[in-house]
Amino acid sequence: MKFNGKKCLKISGIVLGVIVILAVVLLLTLPFIIKAGIQHAGPVITGVPMEIQSVSFNPFQGTLTIQNFIVGNPKGYSSPYAFKLEHLHVDVGMTTLFSKKLLLERIEVKGVELNYETSLLKNNIQEIQDHVNQLAGGSDKEKKADSKKKPDSSASSSSGKPLQIDFLELRDITAWIIMKGSKAQAPLLVAPIVMTKLGTGEDGISSVMVINDVLISMVTGVTRLLGTDAAIKALGDLFTTDSKNSGKKKTAK
Repeated sequence: MKFNGKKCLKISGIVLGVIVILAVVLLLTLPFIIKAGIQHAGPVITGVPMEIQSVSFNPFQGTLTIQNFIVGNPKGYSSPYAFKLEHLHVDVGMTTLFSKKLLLERIEVKGVELNYETSLLKNNIQEIQDHVNQLAGGSDKEKKADSKKKPDSSASSSSGKPLQIDFLELRDITAWIIMKGSKAQAPLLVAPIVMTKLGTGEDGISSVMVINDVLISMVTGVTRLLGTDAAIKALGDLFTTDSKNSGKKKTAK
């Protein structure tokens, strides 16, 4: 049987062409896959809807960029969303894509708008955090009580691959304090949130725990602000405005 070099080259060329086409299709569709994945897994983790305006991914530079990442509110809240991340940039360690643990070298979030809608007993951010915390395992007592229960497969699958995050920063954070049931609101500027060396251990850290840590930091930042003179004045103005509006409605009746 003679070796047909031309035929082999032709077959190799076809195979190479198919591989190139598949690679191009993958690169073109990867942002849509990432977007769909976040919008599917995110609500399972947080218990609220999520919406993303655009996603871009550069596998050659290992960068992921998300524009206008909106996290919705739990039921019963009137503000349009819990918070919005205007610009999110991630540097991905591409060599770890198929490793046990995915390395995210740097996560930068610029422009965070937080609608902190509160009543006397609870607020929307706390409700989201409670849902995430429950998914993450809750307190030690809850873990012991739930140890005999069958694990939630949807929750564990949504957590994805363990992560290591070397640097995470959220800056330009504005928290709008909203009294539940009222349209009056007061803005507060929250200090930047910086976290480093998350999941550096062998087992890494789950995406659920990262979200939980970020939510805790945001709630803590807002809570600290609520005790400052500027916040007390803003809240006082908020109550005054709300009272005036309520008085006008009663007079109109």
